[in-house]
Amino acid sequence: MTQRKTFTVHDPPDTEPVEFEIVGTYGNRHRKAGKEWSETFTLVPEMPVGSVALWQQTATTRDRRTTFLPGPTILFLSSILDNNMNKSSTRFQLLCDDPNRVVSMDELVDIMEWAVQELTGRPTGPVSSLPVGPEGTATSSEPESPPAEETPTV
Repeated sequence: MTQRKTFTVHDPPDTEPVEFEIVGTYGNRHRKAGKEWSETFTLVPEMPVGSVALWQQTATTRDRRTTFLPGPTILFLSSILDNNMNKSSTRFQLLCDDPNRVVSMDELVDIMEWAVQELTGRPTGPVSSLPVGPEGTATSSEPESPPAEETPTV
């Protein structure tokens, strides 16, 4: 006899859409060279688990240096854009392929960090950029060092 288990999953939250805008200037080869362009994109209401897996592939660390990888970063961002609202994912892919509207890798990383923070409600910056707690509280898992004793001067 086959055993069966049913898992009931929750519906995505019914939240107001979160949008962001990318603004730039057309490149020199475009007929609108020098003129401003903008695109507005809408995030999905909740990060799908498949997107979490993609997010983990966006960067690699070697010798304590983090390098963000363009392909996985673009795929991840596309996966968290709501195609039902305003074709955000499709338009984002087109933007990333457009030689006249260039978005740098640093700018993509800024967008990605902001979007993850919006979707998870958690900061994505390094621990050193987070506010320090009240005096006397440790900010790491290491015990606090006792204060150094002062050496008297003669």
